[in-house]
Amino acid sequence: MNKLPPAWTASPAPPTLVVVGKDQIQVLGTNVSTAEELVKLLFEQKIERIDLQVESSIDYERVGKVIYSVARSGVLIA
Repeated sequence: MNKLPPAWTASPAPPTLVVVGKDQIQVLGTNVSTAEELVKLLFEQKIERIDLQVESSIDYERVGKVIYSVARSGVLIA
């Protein structure tokens, strides 16, 4: 039988901000060019949740690739 965690268990860390721009994706002060590079960086940094911010005038295909890649990797989007 599964038990609930103790009430004093720390809450999860806040999501890490990821900014999707026209040519770059920025996370933790680092720029990457592709969704695949973003996923690799998220795993290297052990990031489990992100908050996605999209700059204006970004095409939907680029945003979709980021969302799809991140979701398939198991990282949660807040």
